[in-house]
Formats: sequence, structure tokens, C-alpha cells
Amino acid sequence: MQAEVLQKRAKKLRQRLDLSLTSTWRSFEALVACLVASNALEADTLKALPLGHIARQIHGENELWLAIVLTHPAVQVSTPCRCAVLCCAVLCRALPSSVLSLHCTEANALFPITSGFVVVLLV
Repeated sequence: MQAEVLQKRAKKLRQRLDLSLTSTWRSFEALVACLVASNALEADTLKALPLGHIARQIHGENELWLAIVLTHPAVQVSTPCRCAVLCCAVLCRALPSSVLSLHCTEANALFPITSGFVVVLLV
């Protein structure tokens, strides 16, 4: 009697484990597909491409998005002040409900941040 109960319990546990592993594997496959589609991984070998190397070094909520933002051509030709403001803007987690403005000492460098939306003007 007790052996039957243990066998049923073991069967249920195996089924739950199989579902969990399948779900985890599907999530992994979706992540790999996203990295390949954004040119962070090579499709055939799954080797990290330059964007993938950058994403690996960044720590945030969405490393791939941060890597895409920071490698954008407009950022590459920006001044250090503008790059610093951009980094603060994209890495900031909690923004106040009122509108903040970060000013650089250069002319035409105003970066307004509005409750959850970051608008960066790279002029």
C-alpha cells in the first residue's frame, strides 16, 4: 500500500520535473534566437559577436538593449559629457514623477527625463 503511494508520488514529481525542464529549455531557445536575430551571437556556431561581448560585460535589467544603445553610431561620436548623461539615463531604475533635466556644460546638451521615458538628444 505504502509502495503504491510512493510510486504515484514519484510519478507526479517526474511529470512536474519534465514540464519544468521543457519550459526552461524553450526559454533558453527563445533567448538564443533573440541573440542571433540581434547579431549578438553567430547563428551557426553560437559564438559571441562584438555586440554579444559588450552585452556580456554590462549588468542591468536588459543587457542586450543596453549594449544596442551604447554601441549606436550616434553614441560613438558623442562627447564624454553626453555619454555620461546617456549612461545615467539608461541605467537609472527609479525616476521621480516630476520632470528632471540633466544639463551638460556644453551648448545644446539638454537631456530631459520624464517619468519612465528617457529622451536623449544627441545633437
